[in-house]
Amino acid sequence: MSYCLNPQCPNPHNLDKENFCLYCGASLWLKNRYKAIQFLGEGGFARTFKAIDRDRLNSFCVIKQFLPQAYNQPAITKASELFEGEAHRLYLLGYHPQIPNLWAYFEGDRYLYLVEDFIEGCNLYQEFKQQGCFTEAKIWDLLKQLLPLLQFIHQAGIIHRDLKPENIIRKPDGTLVLIDFGVSKQLAIQEGETIATVTGTPGYTPLEQMRGRVYPASDLYSLGLTCIRLLVGCWLNADGSDDLYDPLSGSWIWEKKLFDRGIRVGDRLVLILNKLLQEQLTRRYQSASEVLDSIASDRLIPELPEFPTVSIPTISVQLTPESVLNSDKPKTLFSRLPPPPKPPLKMFLASQVGMDYRELGEYLIEEKWQDADRETTNLILKLAGRDRVGWLDCDSIARIPATDLKTLNRLWVIYSQGRFGFGVQKRIWLEILGKEKLNAHSVKAFGDRVGWRRGDRWLYYEQITFARGAAIGHLPLHFTARWGKGFHVFCGWCLRTLNALLCREEL
Repeated sequence: MSYCLNPQCPNPHNLDKENFCLYCGASLWLKNRYKAIQFLGEGGFARTFKAIDRDRLNSFCVIKQFLPQAYNQPAITKASELFEGEAHRLYLLGYHPQIPNLWAYFEGDRYLYLVEDFIEGCNLYQEFKQQGCFTEAKIWDLLKQLLPLLQFIHQAGIIHRDLKPENIIRKPDGTLVLIDFGVSKQLAIQEGETIATVTGTPGYTPLEQMRGRVYPASDLYSLGLTCIRLLVGCWLNADGSDDLYDPLSGSWIWEKKLFDRGIRVGDRLVLILNKLLQEQLTRRYQSASEVLDSIASDRLIPELPEFPTVSIPTISVQLTPESVLNSDKPKTLFSRLPPPPKPPLKMFLASQVGMDYRELGEYLIEEKWQDADRETTNLILKLAGRDRVGWLDCDSIARIPATDLKTLNRLWVIYSQGRFGFGVQKRIWLEILGKEKLNAHSVKAFGDRVGWRRGDRWLYYEQITFARGAAIGHLPLHFTARWGKGFHVFCGWCLRTLNALLCREEL
């Protein structure tokens, strides 16, 4: 199918073989090179088409045709500036795998045209409509892909100004691409801000942008709103009202919306998103690199709250004697909620030495905690080159690749919702070492905290609680030899090896 680009054509659809429109007679080729084959959509000042470029072996591309809907000359002039500005900024940015590459910008048949990469895939709003609300893992992936891209764009002196799910396309390989730089603005480099035409999309635009000023932090605000809308699945109403915003308190209430649905997300993500959503510019993250630093500094280990931080109704919950016995602290309402959907396993399997973590991931997804614990022991022994001898020492612990140790920890932390993992154990260990010296007593204190001791005695392996309700830090066991029943937890695990693992910087 060929598509006629004449806006006045009554029937723009033509057969592939045609070179001229059968209905209006206009040429179907632009510059004798580009041919539109599918209408994609239109905005305030342009129409967009999927096209082919016969000079590039009929490669797919996108044609944008400048066609402003405004009728007054000042508005048309401004739209023309924005359209030309998009071409200029795409050219200025050059090649980047997450930005459409500019192919051409020209005038033809009294219209301006811009030709750029065609990005295969669907935008994130379409993905939401097909798959439902995003999981916490997908939001982390979104942040980790877009923040470096925004850092690149902002360092080039450009602010996007219209970041939203519809302008983010996920390619088949999972890469996110940011499109539509039509309203992006070049920064006034010396001042760090720019006075701009009021642009953007309602529901994603910060106050300063609505008042004509934009900063890099303005894009970060839009990114935060993109995240919470995909996470909660709540969009602007037809009347323009927003169920995620409480006008009486002047605050976003997305956490309450999630809580009402029984969905939990890690506290670290909550803190990051809430800082992105600060209405006051100075309280917001000021740069993408600042957000990335904040994410890296916490290593995805959420701080679990002792008590709920929001006002919520009373929930009747039955606790069994076993669950009470195995808990090291009073149950909070957060801990009584059902677990959220599991994030995709493929997101957390990096290995420096080609180790396969899929089996461990499947055990954790299915909450087969004992199988996961044994698999973790086997993996660590292999990583340390000690699988034949079956135990670890300080030197072998130091040889465990940092990337693999991070992957092991991340799998445990994410699929236990922050209850288990080496990083969780490290936090407890460092708290204890901050109060007393490294000695046998500190090891006992650690065992008491993570539930490896009971009544001043170390537990035997068959007494370990392989369940989500176990004490925080209870798993994985530091079970460094392949022993079976009848051996207590601390067998074969001396003070120095415990300290060597839990003091690894990667955790």
